[in-house]
Amino acid sequence: MPSIRRLRSADNVRAALGWVFRQVETDRIDPNKARVLIYCCTSLASIIRDSDLESRLDALEAQSRGEV
Repeated sequence: MPSIRRLRSADNVRAALGWVFRQVETDRIDPNKARVLIYCCTSLASIIRDSDLESRLDALEAQSRGEV
């Protein structure tokens, strides 16, 4: 991956996975390294999704308690 990527959203992770795919497809990156990067991206995507759901749930709970 070029320099350090900021993977803060699912869209960022999607773009990073696309980059990895293109690098493997054109033989620019070792497939073993690609596996590690894909695993990391998958883990980050899961964390981002869970964090987003947690934030939404917290907002709904606050709203139901009349805190918003």
